[in-house]
Amino acid sequence: MTNISIMGLNIYLSLVLFILSLIAPFIHQVFFNKNNSETVVTLLLKYSLFFNIGCLFLSGSLGQLLYPRTIALELGWAFSEFQRELAFSEMSVGLLGLICNLFDYHFWLATSISAIIWLIGSAFSYLYYGIIYNASFFSTGAFVIYWNVFIALWIVSLLYLYRSELAKIQKMTLSRS
Repeated sequence: MTNISIMGLNIYLSLVLFILSLIAPFIHQVFFNKNNSETVVTLLLKYSLFFNIGCLFLSGSLGQLLYPRTIALELGWAFSEFQRELAFSEMSVGLLGLICNLFDYHFWLATSISAIIWLIGSAFSYLYYGIIYNASFFSTGAFVIYWNVFIALWIVSLLYLYRSELAKIQKMTLSRS
C-alpha cells in the first residue's frame, strides 16, 4: 500500500475539483436549466467559484489547520504558528467561494479579486522560497505554482467572458427599446 502525501492529495483534489467545475455546468444546463435562464459561461463561472475557489480553498485551509507540521515538512519549510493564521484566512476566501451562488456579479467579482490575489501571491511566494532557500522544493511545490496561476487566469477569463456576454445582452436590450 502506498502512502500519499498531503501535497499529493492536494494535487489530486485540485484536478478533481477542476473537472467537476467543468462537468457540473453542463449537467446543470441539461437537467436544471430548462428555460435557459443561465448561459454556459455564467454556469461555468458559478461552478468555478464554488469548486475552484470555495472547495479548494476550504480543503487547503483544513490541511493547514489539521496538518501544519506535515505540510511544512513536505515543503521543506520550518513549522510556524502562522500556518494557523494562514488556514483561517484561506478558509474565509473559501467560504466566499462557496456562497457566491447566493449573490450577483459584484460579489463574484470581489470574491474573485480576493482569490486571485491569494493565488498569484501564493505562487510567487512558493517560487521565491524555492529559488532562495531550497531548490529541492520544486519537486513538491511546482504544481502549486503552475496550478495557482492557471486557476487565477481561468477565473479572470470567465469573468471577462461573463461581462462580455452581459454587455451584449444590455446592448441588444437598449437597441430594442
